[in-house]
Amino acid sequence: MTGDLNPLVKVYLGNSTDVIHRTQIIKHTNNPVWESPTEFLCLDKRLSMVTIKVVDDRDFLKDPVLGSISVRLEDLLAGMSEGRDWWPLNNCKSGKIRISSQWKPLQMAGVISGVGQYVPPIGVLRLWLQRAIDVK
Repeated sequence: MTGDLNPLVKVYLGNSTDVIHRTQIIKHTNNPVWESPTEFLCLDKRLSMVTIKVVDDRDFLKDPVLGSISVRLEDLLAGMSEGRDWWPLNNCKSGKIRISSQWKPLQMAGVISGVGQYVPPIGVLRLWLQRAIDVK
């Protein structure tokens, strides 16, 4: 074993155990670059949680979780508006992951459009999983 990992990212929405996005595996590195965009439907912007797990791909063993982050969707989007795109990974000594996010509200028939006061809670979240550093 060289100490290098084969990291990939799995994304979950809410308490679901179903993976909504999975990046490619980057072989033999502790500083992976994925550049992996995805979009998915969120039914409630205020209550949605996004969980991102960085795992080490193993051919013969269960893939161990190297680090993870669970963040409210509103906090993730607020972080982007503040220029924050690096997030620390939990259960990881000093690893962090770079994530970009964007909210696209869905316009539905029968919704009255005000002067920017109403933001539909249903929309599409666009995530861009860019890279991670110091994953161990």
